[in-house]
Amino acid sequence: MTSTTGSKIGVILPCVSEAQNIIRILKLFECFHQTVFPIEEAMVICGPSTDETAQIAENFSRSTSLPLRVLNQEGSGKTAAVHQALLQLANVDFVFLCSADVLPELSGLKKMFTTCRDNDEIGVVGGRPIVDGGEQSIGVRLSRFHWDVHHFIASRSPKTTEVTLFRRIDLEIDTSVTVDEAEIERVFINKGFRITYLPEARIYTSAPLTISDYFHQRLRVTLGHLSLQQHKHFKIGSLRWKLRVRSLLSVLKSRPPSPVVLVLGMALEVLVWIVASVLLAVGHRPKPNWQRIVSAKRKLKVRAASLLGT
Repeated sequence: MTSTTGSKIGVILPCVSEAQNIIRILKLFECFHQTVFPIEEAMVICGPSTDETAQIAENFSRSTSLPLRVLNQEGSGKTAAVHQALLQLANVDFVFLCSADVLPELSGLKKMFTTCRDNDEIGVVGGRPIVDGGEQSIGVRLSRFHWDVHHFIASRSPKTTEVTLFRRIDLEIDTSVTVDEAEIERVFINKGFRITYLPEARIYTSAPLTISDYFHQRLRVTLGHLSLQQHKHFKIGSLRWKLRVRSLLSVLKSRPPSPVVLVLGMALEVLVWIVASVLLAVGHRPKPNWQRIVSAKRKLKVRAASLLGT
């Protein structure tokens, strides 16, 4: 089905302490703006950072052809920041919501946009996260295993993360929810739209280096998803155990991890689930301001040529 909507694009880049990576993601969207499709407006939403992220983005905005605004947002959390940015992007037709600590391939961004633009029934499109670099620390190896399982989950029950492209319709987003992509999916599904997963749209992302950081990252996400299920009655695919087991078996057939990573990864997922369930049972609610996973805040190593397809 061919869409009859317009094609104005907005970009939202929430970030906290991303001085190492902010220029590269901005240059990537500048390239999209110049060579793929014009961007109506891009917005960098800076949370409480400990580095010069906001100033770097401000300096870039003065010399780029990308229509860019930099806003400072303190204290209210990422989902609230996304909601405020959407209110200011009322005149666009599509929105890229992109974490500032990832680097998507340009061809993937184009495919995400055209897939949504050309199909009226699709409301949200997501790509495939790929762990950046060749580090072999246990946290990175666990993250690779996690994203491999996530790929098969999303292939069977489409979901998004890291970079999300969606239609700019009237969105009633609950700003108390900490998992913004899942909340956006919930709203669109309730409005009758489909979610689409594009594994060919590769998104390079960093990963925690330690077991402790990996555990805390998984705990906060799982806690957010379980809270969304409890309070909004929306259950994403990665919360369905049968689907997780099927996806795990697919990974074991296609790209099996080492025995250590397999056993440790499975044990940590069970522990994360138990801890998150207990916390919710005693009335704990996820905090809107997520604690930074320090070891995951590293400069991405993927080459520009890989991102641009040159």
